[in-house]
Amino acid sequence: MNKDERKSREYEQRRAHILACAEEIFAAKGFQKATMVEIATASGFATGSLYQFFDNKEDLFVTMISECLETSLQGVVEAVALQKDSNEKIKAFIDAQLSSLSEKNGLLKMLSRGELVAIAITTPHLREVLLQKTKQYIALVEGILHQGIIEKAFREDLDEHTSAKFLLGGIRFFIFHWLVTGQSFDIEKEVIGIQKTFIQGVGKR
Repeated sequence: MNKDERKSREYEQRRAHILACAEEIFAAKGFQKATMVEIATASGFATGSLYQFFDNKEDLFVTMISECLETSLQGVVEAVALQKDSNEKIKAFIDAQLSSLSEKNGLLKMLSRGELVAIAITTPHLREVLLQKTKQYIALVEGILHQGIIEKAFREDLDEHTSAKFLLGGIRFFIFHWLVTGQSFDIEKEVIGIQKTFIQGVGKR
């Protein structure tokens, strides 16, 4: 590894560390109350050093959210790709969604406070990130549903786009309900329940 490669690697490691610390602080205090000083202290950097990686607090926040969502999305894509049958792909999609989000407690706390939506209203960059990731999720489910129609597992008259949004909406409401009530849940049991209910709606009669 040459000098430039080593510097690049160190830069990425420091950046990742800052983002991880920032997620914890944003989750605990919220975007408005969290400060760059606190994030710098938690990550072991001087406050001025953070600006070598991010333009400001908003840039740091949007980057953190974007990368968290991208990591979750890639996990879902990989889980779905392992399955061949459309029914099993639906199950894998639901399972991966619930599992990946339950592991990202910081992101879930921000979701439960409605911060992402509130900040996205006044932050075009964050709004674009959320819209882009949502479109990618919808496209992924549409692809599964289209496969199911070809396999004759799902109805030929199925509206793939609307059905995909219904599935995403159901998963997100479940997560919201879980956060609000604070109840523990069995992921496998919930996955089967959501899958069964959804398949009953899109399956051939």
